[in-house]
Amino acid sequence: MTDEEARAEREEADRLLAEINRLQNQIQRGIAENHNLQTELMSLIHNVELLAERAGHMDKEVNQSMEYVQGRVREADVSTTELVNLINDLTSSYFTFKNLSTASKNVTKFIDEYHTRFKFYNELRRITLGYVIGLDAHICSDETMRKKVESVYLKNTEYWLAYAVMAVMLWADNSEEAAKRAMSKALLMDYYNSSLFFLLVNLRFTRVEAAKKWYLSYLDRVDMENLGNEWQYLLQAYLSGVFGVDKEFNRLVRQCFTNMLEQMESIHPNYGSRVEEKTLSFSDAYIHITNNEFETLRRNCPEYEELKNLLSAAEKNEVLAVHFRKILEEEGKHESNLFQRIENILYDLISAYDKEELKVIKNQRYNEMIIKAKGDLGKAQEFFNQEFPGEKTVYSLDELLFQWAFDEELLGVDLSVKLFALTFLKKWIAKGFVKYGEVYRKREKEKYKILIDGWEKECDENSYEKERADLERHYNKNRFYDTFKDKYVLIFSGMAIASIVFLIITLFQFNKITLVIGILLGVVSGFLLWRRISDMQAILRAKREKGCMLLKNALEELKHWRKLYKSEDAKNKDLADVFGNIEI
Repeated sequence: MTDEEARAEREEADRLLAEINRLQNQIQRGIAENHNLQTELMSLIHNVELLAERAGHMDKEVNQSMEYVQGRVREADVSTTELVNLINDLTSSYFTFKNLSTASKNVTKFIDEYHTRFKFYNELRRITLGYVIGLDAHICSDETMRKKVESVYLKNTEYWLAYAVMAVMLWADNSEEAAKRAMSKALLMDYYNSSLFFLLVNLRFTRVEAAKKWYLSYLDRVDMENLGNEWQYLLQAYLSGVFGVDKEFNRLVRQCFTNMLEQMESIHPNYGSRVEEKTLSFSDAYIHITNNEFETLRRNCPEYEELKNLLSAAEKNEVLAVHFRKILEEEGKHESNLFQRIENILYDLISAYDKEELKVIKNQRYNEMIIKAKGDLGKAQEFFNQEFPGEKTVYSLDELLFQWAFDEELLGVDLSVKLFALTFLKKWIAKGFVKYGEVYRKREKEKYKILIDGWEKECDENSYEKERADLERHYNKNRFYDTFKDKYVLIFSGMAIASIVFLIITLFQFNKITLVIGILLGVVSGFLLWRRISDMQAILRAKREKGCMLLKNALEELKHWRKLYKSEDAKNKDLADVFGNIEI
């Protein structure tokens, strides 16, 4: 081998060695890059896992937020009807409170007016009775009593009692002419009350013959069909035995009452029916409002007031039974001393309200009825008309008997008179209360209307399953209409239509801005419309569930109402039985 060939081989060997080294370096670099790629890949995989995990958390949070928002929207939409009902309740409560507040103020106002305007009347009444007692007992000097009577007389010159007591004082002072003038003036102002006053004064001083004359004078002017409220004091005197000081006088009075009652029966053969009708009217107008409230029925039953009034009517049975039982069990206070009994009757007579007094008392009474009726002006007016039928001041005997039997302390009817009236009328009063039960029972219905979200149907308390299915059909039937009447659905639908209009315009006249607006508006409106429709479905489901719950609660309350009503209605017999064994 030549030198040139040997040199060429060495050069080739060096070149190959250099190529091998280069390749080895490239392999090392490839290995390093591969390692770096693996590291980056692992890092990317880890990052993707973190991203997926965080995306999951974010998705959960977003869903929770959306569920919360949807729930609040659903709750707000479902509660709209309740909000309207609450506003109506608040309005009604405001007017009721206003009526009660005004009535309370008026009661105070009329009480003050009565004691201010008629303070001298009450002073005169006390002094009159004191004078009659003192005249016989000589408690104080005649001159002292005379000055006191003259003083109150001057303050009450428009009142019959002032002239009546002045006549007695002048009579005791032996001033015959002046006594006659005062007596005539008293009789002119109020003949019947003055006659009874002089009758009782004469009885008080055991002047029986003079008392007889006053009694006969009183009867001469009396018409059985036109009796005044003072008639009760004559009956009270008879029942308390003050006419017993003279047998003939007592027989005369007894015969008069007997004849009047027989005459009443002959003139009014149907007066028993009249008493029954008056008892029925009194019971129906009597103010009592049940304390039981049924919240679901109140908001979802158009006939709720009928239900409440019917329960109130049934509860009156026990209220009236307690009222009359208390009267019948009460013991009368009969004084053993004859003079004391006469003085008590005399005080009742002179304490009766004068015509002007009664006007103020009526105003006070009306406002008290408003308070008792819990602000219901209609019920208060109805019972007021029952208690005060117009401006009537004279009555037939059967009307007076009924008035005495049902007096609520306004007329100050003595217990003996009240018991006499109840005893005489008991048979017809009992029938009237039975008729009252029959009348209000006719108003009871087997089914009552329930109104829930536009669904209205007559239901009974045992028909929940059947009515629930019908209510659900109502919701399903109106689901499409309820969805698309929502204002947000209408707004988003309008936006979608607007986007279509923009795109149609672009077809005929291309414009990038119009195209972008149309596309963006379509995407946004479509998404919002989809979300709102989805929300509305949830809202309607919630409404349906709530509606079914309201129906269930309403029918349960109706069942409870029916149970209470039947329980109270059964007491109607107890009310009629109160009058079964009345005796004086």
